Amino acid sequence: MTGEETAWAIIWSVARAHRYRLAAGVGLILIGRAGSLCAAFIVKLAVTHFLANQRTVPVMACVGMAAVTVIQAVADFLSAQLLGVEAERAVSRLRRDVQARVFRLPLRHLNGHRAGSLVTQIMTDAESIHSFVGRDFAELASGLMTLAMGALLLAYLNVKLTGALLVVALPFAIGWGLAIKRLHHVHQDLRIVRSDIAGRLAEALTGVMLVKACCAEGREARRFRRAVDTLLRRTIDGVAWSASISAGIQVAVGLLTATVLYVGARDVIRGVMSVAELTAYGFVVALTVLSLESAMFASTRLSEGVAGLRRIRGLLKEPQEELDAGRTLAVADVNAGIRFECVSFGYTATRYVLKNISFQVPAGTTTAIVGRSGSGKTTLTNLLLRFYDPQQGRILVDGVDIAAVTLRSHRARVATMLQEECLFDGTILDNIRYSRPGATINEVEQAAAKARCEAFVRKLPLGLLTRVGEHATTLSGGERQRVAIARAILAQRPLLVLDEATARLDAENEEEVQAALDALRGSVTTLVVAHRLSTILSSDQIVVLEDGNVVQCGSHSELMAAGGEYRRLFELAVFADVTPA
Repeated sequence: MTGEETAWAIIWSVARAHRYRLAAGVGLILIGRAGSLCAAFIVKLAVTHFLANQRTVPVMACVGMAAVTVIQAVADFLSAQLLGVEAERAVSRLRRDVQARVFRLPLRHLNGHRAGSLVTQIMTDAESIHSFVGRDFAELASGLMTLAMGALLLAYLNVKLTGALLVVALPFAIGWGLAIKRLHHVHQDLRIVRSDIAGRLAEALTGVMLVKACCAEGREARRFRRAVDTLLRRTIDGVAWSASISAGIQVAVGLLTATVLYVGARDVIRGVMSVAELTAYGFVVALTVLSLESAMFASTRLSEGVAGLRRIRGLLKEPQEELDAGRTLAVADVNAGIRFECVSFGYTATRYVLKNISFQVPAGTTTAIVGRSGSGKTTLTNLLLRFYDPQQGRILVDGVDIAAVTLRSHRARVATMLQEECLFDGTILDNIRYSRPGATINEVEQAAAKARCEAFVRKLPLGLLTRVGEHATTLSGGERQRVAIARAILAQRPLLVLDEATARLDAENEEEVQAALDALRGSVTTLVVAHRLSTILSSDQIVVLEDGNVVQCGSHSELMAAGGEYRRLFELAVFADVTPA
């Protein structure tokens, strides 16, 4: 099999994983179908008895029919219950697996997906498995089995008439197969279009303030309308093919019925077939056709499910972060600092963002990374966190290459505040405690106090228990930043990475937060991307980046005396709180 898995390969792989419950469900459905076929013989016996003894009622036949009906009802109930519950469990398991897989994707791969598209795959595409584990697959399997049993029974009752039915049915079977194949492609296109719409809509809602500020509501509405119109056209195409299949089934049923009536009636007239046999034969044909019709409709739903499941399986095949591949070393403390050795990195193979970077951060000290926008400062912190791995060189913590350390243990010793602080829709308490879920209320309050959160938290109706809303839009930029700093402080980890941690604070709050960060010195090794001179001056060491290269390293006074890039940045007032010279 090349490239993409076939629909049948996907169906079979899912069915095999749930084979025992599916087998039980199919078995129960077949019990009901077998009961229906048995009813044909009961009808034959009843008609024969009635024609031979017109003055008596075929009591046993009536009792037998009632018993068959009860058996069918019980079997249908048990199969629906068994398969329905198993299908819901399968959907839940698949959603958990996909969510876990998405959060294990490397950033390089994750950045290639829209957030809305991933949400669609986790919540909507995962429901595709419902068709495979639920009633649809069982209907298809039992329908095909019933068709086989029905064909054998029909051949037993009348070979010639059964041959005539096969001749009539064959062209419809071929047409149905071609239509299902086309419908599968339509459903696949629909999934992609829906996913794209969800992704774009999520982006627009996330940036709704920008949309309003740019007076772009009409533009977004037009973009959304075009996308929805595309979806509508694809949906209409799918409806047309589904309707064609349904109409084809109805025509096939009509022609099969007409064939039975014509050939059967002629055989009865010629004395080749009795009325009772024709009645039984017609009954079996009706039951077989109904089962086949049910199987065909189930196949159309399975076709839609295959499209969704194929997208999920493609996502599940994407490479995960190598959590422990080839790594057995787990670490916790940091005693000897950080060292970058000849590190080069690029987001693409043709353009390096960092070039041959080398410097050292002694344990218990603070190093500020400064430089113009785009010089590679944030990329440097991303490499330390192992969001990406360098193409060349290595990063050592306590003299050990972090590439040799288990990913979980390495990240567990780093507290971070990234350039874009992230707060979730929950309470302030939840957001601060996110870095250390087991922290006590008292520890959270102490971290909040150090980050200067007390003043605004005290004014909130529920204090730390106040919900901040999605993206924490109920808080100001500075308040969100202070909550993020509190979260980093609460983590109590030996490495602290701050990316423009005080950029949105006013001078008074910045000074107090900086004092809290200074209090951590000696016990915490800090790497801070800085634009404010106050943060830079409080650092033990300053590393200056220019176009992805380390061009200077030293203290403020040393770098000012040496001239070069640092002094030019200072004189151009690149640092936020410097007055131009």
